[in-house]
Amino acid sequence: MIKINVLQLERQELDIAGTESAALLEIEDTELMQAKGKVSYQLHASLVNRGVLVAGSVKTVIHCVCGRCVKEFDQTVENSSICRYYEEVTEPELDITEDIREEMLISIPINYLCSESCKGLCPHCGIDLNKKKCKCHEEKTGSDAWTALDDLKL
Repeated sequence: MIKINVLQLERQELDIAGTESAALLEIEDTELMQAKGKVSYQLHASLVNRGVLVAGSVKTVIHCVCGRCVKEFDQTVENSSICRYYEEVTEPELDITEDIREEMLISIPINYLCSESCKGLCPHCGIDLNKKKCKCHEEKTGSDAWTALDDLKL
C-alpha cells in the first residue's frame, strides 16, 4: 500500500520511493499478458492550498505476447507523468494506492508489439515475416470473395 503521512507534510515536502508486488495492479493473468515484475514508484508529495499534490513516476514489467508475430517478451510499462491533487485532506494519512493503480492501468497498451517494425505473421501460410520472406503474395491463387463483389454491376 502506498500511503502518505499528511502530518509530516506540514513540516516538509516528502519524496516517497519503493516497490510493491504486481498484485497491486489487480491484473488477471491471461495467455497474452501477465504482470511479472514489482511495481516501483518515485513520488513527490507537497501541501498546496490545504490539499496534497502528488507527482512522480511508476513502472513495472509485463510479460506479454506480440500482437503481430505471437512472440513472448517482457515489456517495461512506465507512467512518468503522474500528477494527482487531493483537496482538503483531513485524515492524518492519505492512501493513494488505488489512484496509482489506475494511473498504471491506463498506461498499459491494449495490444503489445515486440518492436515497431514487427512484420507479424503471413495471413495465408502463417510464417513469421520477421525471420523469413514467404511467397504467398507472389503466388496469388484463385480469386477471392472481394473480387467478385468488385465486378458486380448495380
